[in-house]
Amino acid sequence: DFIDLATSNGGEAIAKIYQDASLKLGKFSAGGSKKLSIDASKGYWIQVTSGDISVNGNELSKEDGAALEYVSELEIEALKESEVLLFELGQ
Repeated sequence: DFIDLATSNGGEAIAKIYQDASLKLGKFSAGGSKKLSIDASKGYWIQVTSGDISVNGNELSKEDGAALEYVSELEIEALKESEVLLFELGQ
């Protein structure tokens, strides 16, 4: 699952940033997966901080990142225990 780290609204234990953006941390057990509906009008960046994952069918390893644009669904599958950062960027 994903935990909010920073958003434009902030909150308890969530940093407030003054941009149309957010930052989430995702932690996955080996074989775990998550499907997210995302706003296709925004840009996204996913950064693998540990482990190996598949993002919409593309494999990424530790220190790899990928830009996502014009997509409405994000499917992440952990090939082994993994952590990722997901950046949602404004229009």
